[in-house]
Amino acid sequence: MVGLAVGGMLAGTLVAQSLPAEPEAVHLFGASGQDVFHDVVQHTNGSYALVGTSSRGTNKGDDVLLVLLGAEFQQLHQRQIGRDGDDGGHTIAQAADGHLLIGGYTSRPSREMRGSNRYFGKRDGWLLKLNEQGQTMREYIAGTKGDDAIVDILPLPQGEILLVGNADGRAWLHRLDRDWNMVADQKWQYHQTPTVVQAAVRMADGNVYLTGHVQQGEATQLWLACFTDAGDIVWEKTLPSSVGDVGMGIAAIGTDRLKVTGYTSENREDGFCITLDTKGNQVAYAALGGREADRFNRIIGLHNGRAALIGRSQSFERGSRRSRVWVTLLERSGDVADERFYGSKTTDEGNVLYQTHSGQLLAAGFSSQQVLRSTQGWLAVVSSAAKVVLPDAPPAVAAPSVYYPAGHFGQPGARAFLEVVIDSPESKGVAHLRAHIAPRGAPGGTAQWAYLPPLPRGVARLYDIPFTLPTDADMGTVPYQLQLYVGDTPWGEPVPFTVNIGQAAAPQLQIAWDTPSQPLAAGQIHKLAMVVQNTGELALAGVTVDLGAPATAILPRQLNVGALAVGEARRFELPLQLAVNHPGDTLRIPVRGYEGSLVYTLTDTLVLPVVRSAAAPEAATAQAPAAAIWLYPNPDHYQNATIVWQDEEIVIQIKVVSDKPLNKQHFCIEINGEPCPTGAKMDEVSLKGSGNSRTFSQRLRLPEGKTDLRAVIRYGAEEIATESLTLVYSPRKPNLHLISIGIPAVDLKYTSKDARDFALALAGNQAPNQAFGQIFVDTLLREANTTKTEILKTLRKLQYRAEDQQIDAKDLLVIFISSHGLSTGAGSFRIAASDYDNPFLEETTLDFEADIISYLERIPCEKLFFIDACHSGAGGASALLDQISGGTVSAWASGRRDVNMVLSCREEEYSYEDERWQNGAFTAAIVQTLGQYSATANPAAPMTLQALFGVLMQRVPQLVQSKRPKPAGSQHPQMWVRPAFEQTVIFSHSKD
Repeated sequence: MVGLAVGGMLAGTLVAQSLPAEPEAVHLFGASGQDVFHDVVQHTNGSYALVGTSSRGTNKGDDVLLVLLGAEFQQLHQRQIGRDGDDGGHTIAQAADGHLLIGGYTSRPSREMRGSNRYFGKRDGWLLKLNEQGQTMREYIAGTKGDDAIVDILPLPQGEILLVGNADGRAWLHRLDRDWNMVADQKWQYHQTPTVVQAAVRMADGNVYLTGHVQQGEATQLWLACFTDAGDIVWEKTLPSSVGDVGMGIAAIGTDRLKVTGYTSENREDGFCITLDTKGNQVAYAALGGREADRFNRIIGLHNGRAALIGRSQSFERGSRRSRVWVTLLERSGDVADERFYGSKTTDEGNVLYQTHSGQLLAAGFSSQQVLRSTQGWLAVVSSAAKVVLPDAPPAVAAPSVYYPAGHFGQPGARAFLEVVIDSPESKGVAHLRAHIAPRGAPGGTAQWAYLPPLPRGVARLYDIPFTLPTDADMGTVPYQLQLYVGDTPWGEPVPFTVNIGQAAAPQLQIAWDTPSQPLAAGQIHKLAMVVQNTGELALAGVTVDLGAPATAILPRQLNVGALAVGEARRFELPLQLAVNHPGDTLRIPVRGYEGSLVYTLTDTLVLPVVRSAAAPEAATAQAPAAAIWLYPNPDHYQNATIVWQDEEIVIQIKVVSDKPLNKQHFCIEINGEPCPTGAKMDEVSLKGSGNSRTFSQRLRLPEGKTDLRAVIRYGAEEIATESLTLVYSPRKPNLHLISIGIPAVDLKYTSKDARDFALALAGNQAPNQAFGQIFVDTLLREANTTKTEILKTLRKLQYRAEDQQIDAKDLLVIFISSHGLSTGAGSFRIAASDYDNPFLEETTLDFEADIISYLERIPCEKLFFIDACHSGAGGASALLDQISGGTVSAWASGRRDVNMVLSCREEEYSYEDERWQNGAFTAAIVQTLGQYSATANPAAPMTLQALFGVLMQRVPQLVQSKRPKPAGSQHPQMWVRPAFEQTVIFSHSKD
């Protein structure tokens, strides 16, 4: 090594903030195989985010590895992001609005996977936007028919970003505006030779400088280039192998110098550092390395004018066959100021250095010190914080500009970002820099702080500072100020700016109708055109419109519109037909529109004129009444055709419209299909109204069980009747409300059949289940109705039924789910919906506690969950999700004594399915047990939940052991219920 002394120390005196002999802190993350970090960033809130690649992803192949850390490096969240195939993360940056940007690559998933049609080639460049909690908000896929990847993300003014990478053997610059619309795209080769970019930096002159290599047969040549940020070439050159083979890193030093690092193979393998001016002229060169193989992977400029390099070295020990992390500090002149080797007795390598807000140096890469023949992501603090020194001169701060996601104004409570250029003094750089943003004259509680990266000396640096507008802000122009701090001391004077605060329209639907020009004629089919438009300033997803037409109109009850961008409108033509006996002069159609998050955005009523029937001739006196409609109870107000009634008595009301006068003797009620009794007491029926528009009312006493009602109006030889109405009065027995969900998956064959068979078995497909007064069943089996949105809609309908008193406290609600289950850490458990897409975990999976358990808490009855969390490997197919067992659910359920659950397997076990059973083993055992019980003529006693579970504990392992080929493990169901709930009857032959 240059200047190397015993133990790796430099001869001579070390300057301030030198490298410690051992890292101040070391953190290891991941244990899934080959885990490695490629980049790290500190957020303006003080937290950290690391990105890399994990070789054992949750969807086969590699995945992006994301780790979020607090300000004290405590782990907050760890996640793997990817689809079916290889995906990886090369770089991470903070977006102008404070969110996180990850750049890397993604491979086209199999055709069965969602999103495969968005790809350009086998491997494309991939940009992800995540919030500070690591949840995916947006993705951008770009590329060619070849292999492509993003290696660097460079922020541009006004929130634009420049993606730098490689596209099918060419250097690639891809520019996006704030809304991620492509502004420029440039692909470049050096003299038609394969050209690879490894790193990029944007200088104060606005140009982008790249380093990498060109491929010359088996050999490589160091390549350097300069482009404008619009993608136009300024200059490029290659350098001989004696200088370098591959450029791995590039950094700006001041306003007029660049430093490039990498490795050369001239002497085994050595690192190097070249100093260049902005025209590409070489100012200085240093070969760095020892007798063994060494290389640098990254270089950064520090606030004090130095440069810091990181890579790997075997020269820390003569003859070593393993590497350690190699960190070197260089003076602006290029002289070595300090160097150290960090690591273990195994293989370690450094891929990135990062200077924090306080001036500390973070090193990241990988280490194999804890996992045999595997690696973990490695993060270490390799320098102490810089001293807090307030510059003598105040900063030169350009007038700040404010940018809003909504355009020209921000909404109360929304996020905006401040763009400001700060020019540091020539004499020194500044660490411990903070920004304080607050309304002028407002109390201190509204202030917001942001940690800023160090400001290099003599450099004008662009800073994007995210901040949140107060929720109680007044509309209009609000005066704000920016105050810079170094440590706890103000630096310079406050800088004023203004914020425009307005109220953007909430997600809002607007419906326009193209109605028939003439009044509707009964008996004819009319065209009703409807235009649905998103008039708000936020995009909508999963838009649905409900049309509540009366029974006398034939019209689609629900229209699935789908996603609507801001301002987008869609037109639908609907057939509309009126019954011949439609009453009145108008048709009233209640309209309710809502988005996938179940937030209602529209409530309206469409009123259409109807042609009034011509008067009948005098001779035609025996004409039938025009219409008879239920007023109370109104079946249109309930989710099910069968209405649960809580009282023994009911007063029914029917509206009848006729062209002849109506009296009590024209009216009667058919009960359970029996003809109307003759000689009915007329005082049981009350009549209101006059002439040919009357409302009939009658009090009825309901028998226990189900009662079918139909109102009949006889007029001469003709009659007309209402639609049949079914009421259930169950004072002694509970009703069963069953939601059976089988979510289709590429690598699970029987989830839908599991849900169907479970519902049939519990309802009694051989003999009726008499344990319940009435059984209400909803099955979700198809891909279209098992998305997250559709499942939430079904759960919302349960809430409606409860609000309409259709679910009583004594009832039982059973939720059966057969699907993939996955864990996101921190003891959480999620269910993959049919639209599951791993990068968008929150949007396409249901959090079992937040989306299901908490969602149903308002329903006042007992709840029982059956979870068959199938594992794809059990069926012999490859996994799409985490290779997890139902044990993840078990671990969650073991801590929840307030939830009644029966689970398919123990922790660390898998749920199996087989072609012979045509089910999962868990479901097959339930179906067989309930089927055998229901087929028994005179069972000894009703089947309780405890009795069912006792059989499952024996039958499920027997089924799994009969599977061929025989699996390595077994499967044992688990039950987590309150003790008293174990005796709940779930099946009975007896009506008593």
